[in-house]
Amino acid sequence: SPMNTPASHPSRISAIRFWSTAISFIAVPLFAGLTAYEVNTIKETLAAYGRDELVRSRLAILSATSLYLNFVTMFIHLLNLIGVMRNNN
Repeated sequence: SPMNTPASHPSRISAIRFWSTAISFIAVPLFAGLTAYEVNTIKETLAAYGRDELVRSRLAILSATSLYLNFVTMFIHLLNLIGVMRNNN
């Protein structure tokens, strides 16, 4: 029956939940720090090469994409943490 699959075993589910929570607790501050570092790098690069229109436009696209991915990753891990906390109550 589908309920007796190895993935639905209670101890395996709690192990998966534990590791998922642990990864999220590490990922949120890690990506927050990475985002702060990238913002600082963007500011320094813009200060050094800001007069070049081509560099500015490429920097804008790459920076926006990188920051977007960082925020999405942080958001997913925050949702995971909120979901775990909500399920524990």
